[in-house]
Amino acid sequence: MQTRGLIVLLISKAAGHLNPEELEQDQPAGVSLSQRSLAEITEMIHTAHLIHKGVVNLSPTVFDGTTLQDMEFGNKIAILSGDYLLANACTGLATLRNTKVVELISTAISDFMEAEFIGDRDNQGNPIPNETITMQDWNEKNFLAAGSLMAKSCQATLLLAGHSEAMQKKGFEFGKEIALAWQVYSDLQPFTDLYRHPPGTAIDLTSAPVILHLLHDHSLLDYVAAAGNSMENCDFKKIHQVIMSGNAVEEAKQLCQFHAQAALNVVQDTFEPSDACTALENIINALKIY
Repeated sequence: MQTRGLIVLLISKAAGHLNPEELEQDQPAGVSLSQRSLAEITEMIHTAHLIHKGVVNLSPTVFDGTTLQDMEFGNKIAILSGDYLLANACTGLATLRNTKVVELISTAISDFMEAEFIGDRDNQGNPIPNETITMQDWNEKNFLAAGSLMAKSCQATLLLAGHSEAMQKKGFEFGKEIALAWQVYSDLQPFTDLYRHPPGTAIDLTSAPVILHLLHDHSLLDYVAAAGNSMENCDFKKIHQVIMSGNAVEEAKQLCQFHAQAALNVVQDTFEPSDACTALENIINALKIY
């Protein structure tokens, strides 16, 4: 079980189950079989999404014949592997026998696809900024790409436990905030973990620190445009230096703190103190190290 599935289990445990008959065989765990299945389904869908994102946009002008064949084979394996995981996830959803849960998770999958069509991209499909990009665009894209599945899975597990719509909304809010905090944390890694991401490593040009820098300094847009709006032609060491010279990294750290604190507030204001709540708080605090 990976982190996203673990979070679904922890919020299930923290909230408790209102249908005791479903816990006859799972009383010590405090989590029903359907909730555990949902956690596994969440992780499968997330993994399938990552595998599908690994598909490379191939061009005969970039790769030679042998390399192109190898890459085409790799793309086919990635597509088939991702589809296999999604098929298993959909089968698992059907066994839950809850149409509302199926609807929630299905819309989360469709949100993945919608996120891929937000913003501009270069000839290899890499996201690139434009002159109108804002943090609202970042929020919209990353909620669809990362937050939707987490939010709707947390909502769905509380639905399976028989909780009210108000409690389900709290689960949705928690999942959304922790996912956005997680995304900002990931966006910051090229600027804070120089051991794993030495200057010169490719950077997502639509990550939170980059967008926050562009709000104050548009010269980076001119540089990307001069590079033919292609990441292949960008000097990422130079881009790294430009962003580190401003306040964008500190602003991104504050944004990470904001979303993490919002998630922490939901846990502390909604659930009774328990080991599960403590575990959730520890995960959130790990995102607040900045």
